[in-house]
Amino acid sequence: MKNRVTFFAAVLLVFSAAARAAEVNFDNPKANGALDLMREAADLKGPHQPSNGPQQAPKPPKPPQPGHPGHPGWNPNMPPPPPPPTQYNFGGYRDSCRTFTFTAQSPLTLNEEMILEEYGQECQNFGQGFTGPCRPASRYHRRKVTVEVGRRQLESWETERLELCMKGPKRIDANIDGMLYDYAVAVRNDDGIFKRSTVFTLTPGAKKPARPDSKELAIGFTGVTAAGDVRMVLADSRAEYFRDGTITITADCLRLPEITQNMPVEDLLDGFTKYNVTQTFAVAGTYELKLSDTPKPGKYMVTVKFSRSGPLSSGAEATIIGSFEIR
Repeated sequence: MKNRVTFFAAVLLVFSAAARAAEVNFDNPKANGALDLMREAADLKGPHQPSNGPQQAPKPPKPPQPGHPGHPGWNPNMPPPPPPPTQYNFGGYRDSCRTFTFTAQSPLTLNEEMILEEYGQECQNFGQGFTGPCRPASRYHRRKVTVEVGRRQLESWETERLELCMKGPKRIDANIDGMLYDYAVAVRNDDGIFKRSTVFTLTPGAKKPARPDSKELAIGFTGVTAAGDVRMVLADSRAEYFRDGTITITADCLRLPEITQNMPVEDLLDGFTKYNVTQTFAVAGTYELKLSDTPKPGKYMVTVKFSRSGPLSSGAEATIIGSFEIR
């Protein structure tokens, strides 16, 4: 409003000066001077401003956001501020177990590396006890493991199994249940700056009694002999090793009847025939079992169980499953 009053006052002064002139000629140079005065008066007003209405101030601009031009401390040549630091929270360890096998041909020294996973969480730390979002995190610990086994005698078919479990960054446990000798186990740990290792020294004692393997016996001929009875022959591949002991063999045979359409239940049940024979032998290369004096044609399933007795045997039992047919 003040600018408008100033403008109209200037215009009145110009026209008052022109009125005092005796004669006004707008075509002469003096008239041009009056027009110049009017233009100068218009310049006093300045550029046109849009009206904001009566007593309405313009809205102030929104403050700039952090990291943008205009925000206090913003520097176009500096990267944005880093996120808050993270804090690691320990959760535990996941056991790392491995099984190593030894045969008669295996070297007596074994060198391996074991890796243990440590799990936890990484959380943003804002300080003063305030934490932000968390995410799962893992760390890994490596350790060199050396196993030194003393000299002992293993047969060509024998296999020893040693289980090592890494429980912590500095802890490895050895399980010798699968070893064939009673070993004295010595452990030495080295936790230097550049070397982290564990050395196991296994000194063999007495050999454990052997557990039987189903592969030791093989079912050979099974059928009707010239005498008219049913016999089964089994071959023993470990007879030489267990020569001073005995072996007990049990054979369970079951005849499987042929099932026809609309077959009566009574005939189906009568079709099953069972043989059960148990006999003990001195260890030899072959064993012959008499299953039945009255053979009955058909297909049979047979389950053979055997156990050994002697200074090298544990007395445990092994099982073989087979089949045969009598025509």
